[in-house]
Amino acid sequence: MRFVFSSPDEGGKIAVEFDPSMVEWKSQNFGQFVPEGVYFEELGRRLFVKRLRSRPSSYGFLKSHIEKPCSPCVPRVYAVTEDDPGVRGYRSYIFYEQLEGATLDSLKGQLEANNCREILSGVCIALRDINRSGYWHGDLDIKNVFIGKGVSDKIVRLIDIDSCIPLEVKFRDYLNDGGRRPNVNERYWSYLALKCAPEKLMSLSGVQLSKGAFLYFCVDLFFFVGFPGRVMALSPRDIDRIMSSKNNRYFGAGAVSAWESAHDRLLAESGEDVPWKDVYRFAMEAFGFQNGRPQGFIEGAIQSFKAALFGGNK
Repeated sequence: MRFVFSSPDEGGKIAVEFDPSMVEWKSQNFGQFVPEGVYFEELGRRLFVKRLRSRPSSYGFLKSHIEKPCSPCVPRVYAVTEDDPGVRGYRSYIFYEQLEGATLDSLKGQLEANNCREILSGVCIALRDINRSGYWHGDLDIKNVFIGKGVSDKIVRLIDIDSCIPLEVKFRDYLNDGGRRPNVNERYWSYLALKCAPEKLMSLSGVQLSKGAFLYFCVDLFFFVGFPGRVMALSPRDIDRIMSSKNNRYFGAGAVSAWESAHDRLLAESGEDVPWKDVYRFAMEAFGFQNGRPQGFIEGAIQSFKAALFGGNK
């Protein structure tokens, strides 16, 4: 297989040869990847390679992300290519930057609440920037948040961006598409199904789903870090009980109020949306951070965060 590696930072394009049969693939959900990455002599670097059986709905997003990355909080993409039409099996290949670090789910029991402000900022900015690019991330989950070093100076990235879905795809059509990737973590937006009629749920936009998923992610992260011995995942009904104004065991009145306000506006009959800054306000209230903002984030905490995870300012 021959593909063109685009490297704007290095002044052009480089033709690269790649033989998929020469690497050891690991299967995950409905795709495959090379855990240790692949070293390309022509590029002088190692890349994380992933392949799928068919062209993902994120294909246009990934191609545009090569020349102009949409966000520093998602991994860089260096190439997207497809094998010969006559080839059966895995045909679509995505070549990402090789990140150094670990996925959030593997750090259970190793994080403290003060680490979460950086995590929340990174995920919020990634989701917002993906929305601004005309897509939404269909698989937000703790396992898809990466903590570590990469091309950008950020240490938190939302990965699995080939799960992104165009905003113009109606949610109703997305759910009714029998060929959609079934690994999408529906638990993160399914709380919305408890709060609105089915026809309203079907009409939600990808931006609304992203914001609803982020709110759910914040609660999940709170328990992931604060109660690492918990085994069962929180169901939508668990979240509904925990976020009740009658339940002050975990969250204060300010967090509950921010949660209710965000959902009331997300699900309003008028279709009124809630700005990302207001969605992010719930995250700051939930974790007790003061004066939090989704931009200009916590640079002062980065070095201590790196030291805690990687043993120094690397």
